Amino acid sequence: MIYLDPLFDYGWKYGPSSHLFCDAHTPLDRLHDFAQSIGLKREWFQSQSRMPHYDVNKRRRALAVRNGAIEIGRQRMVEIMRGWKEKSAINNQQSAMGTDQPLLL
Repeated sequence: MIYLDPLFDYGWKYGPSSHLFCDAHTPLDRLHDFAQSIGLKREWFQSQSRMPHYDVNKRRRALAVRNGAIEIGRQRMVEIMRGWKEKSAINNQQSAMGTDQPLLL
């Protein structure tokens, strides 16, 4: 599933923004394909955050909703972030054990 959190003014030069993201069970390729379909560039992807995402302005957010992204509240976003944290911890543990293949949840 592809999600959007509520618009918030983070002080971004493009005005209030939202995060476009997926849960830890959704392949990131699906998120990238969706982002591309609404005009986002791959280089805008933020993989080093607590939850991989794209920042979107109000106009792109509206387009994402029209194209099927699910609007959620902050609480649900926190739950999804926890899923990413758990997936990262499992993958890090496997790396430490010398396992080549990450565990896909």
